[in-house]
Amino acid sequence: MIRDYRLDNARFFLNVLVVFGHFFGPWTGNQTFIENNIYLFHLIFTMPCLAFISGVFSSEILTKDKYAKMFERFLIPYFIFNCILYFILTHFISQARHEYFFFDPNAQLWYLLSLATWKLMLPLFNQLRFSFLFALILSVGIGYVDTLGAETASIYAPVDIKKDTLSIMRSVVLFPYFLLGFNFKYYLANLKNHYFLSLIIFSLLIIFCFCLSSTQYDVFTRLAYGSYSFNHCGLEGWSAIIYRMIIFSLGLIGIYGFLCLIPKKMNTITLHGQNSMYSYILHIFPVMFIGFIGLNKLFPISTFYSMLNIFINLIIAFVIAYIITTKVSVKLFKPLVEPSCSFILNKN
Repeated sequence: MIRDYRLDNARFFLNVLVVFGHFFGPWTGNQTFIENNIYLFHLIFTMPCLAFISGVFSSEILTKDKYAKMFERFLIPYFIFNCILYFILTHFISQARHEYFFFDPNAQLWYLLSLATWKLMLPLFNQLRFSFLFALILSVGIGYVDTLGAETASIYAPVDIKKDTLSIMRSVVLFPYFLLGFNFKYYLANLKNHYFLSLIIFSLLIIFCFCLSSTQYDVFTRLAYGSYSFNHCGLEGWSAIIYRMIIFSLGLIGIYGFLCLIPKKMNTITLHGQNSMYSYILHIFPVMFIGFIGLNKLFPISTFYSMLNIFINLIIAFVIAYIITTKVSVKLFKPLVEPSCSFILNKN
């Protein structure tokens, strides 16, 4: 398959949005109404779009060599950076839980476990005639399992008392996007840019997020996050399915609008997009430092100043994602992000 540069460009911009999103959220302190809406808008389509693009780059055939690559690219980096983050959180921020250290993905590391899970699930689901329907049913059904997923003292509490163990629930919730990406990989080359249509789609999504935030912000935020059961979102019965399908539909619309906006030709950010895993894994360290010194909250909490904060954070996010994906950074951090385990793996 000929490489689609649009996907590399999309991965870079998605990583910018991932970095940008980590400047917001309940854990960052008091948020304005506008910042809450930006965070919900970010949750609705950013991670679904990353899952979709990950599916495009995936293969349904798992050979012995690919199992070894999964171990090297996902599980070993997960262990390395979970250890590093655990040390930082324990000794400097005092937020880690010792008893769940290895099984609770810290920060963005859940995505590494999800990638491994999706790639293992893909060959199994491709054996089914209605694979997407079964994936969607599983994505909805797992929401009724209270023993899985994250928990808080209440749906309004910002801090989890239990994390999504091994990111199982979030992986299953986002799997339909991954499966769609795999099945539509050969059609994306024919997708044309529609800038005006993308503008309309994102404008409507933002308006819709404003409507959701003004009524049930906590419910929709937790649903879009994907790590909480319906019960811990304050939902039950058939209404939970409707809410889940609303979030899923908005995610699909956001994916389409986003991909229609991304340039198809190779440019200066294409190579940075190809190194997107470095940005995704490493960005949390400068984000934690920026949050510690308060650079992401330069102005007082108000509607006007929150717009300035959002603009500044977007610029900072772009700079972080760009620097981390340069050739120098890749060469420097490759032993950690892409460790070679040939001394313990038999690839023959």
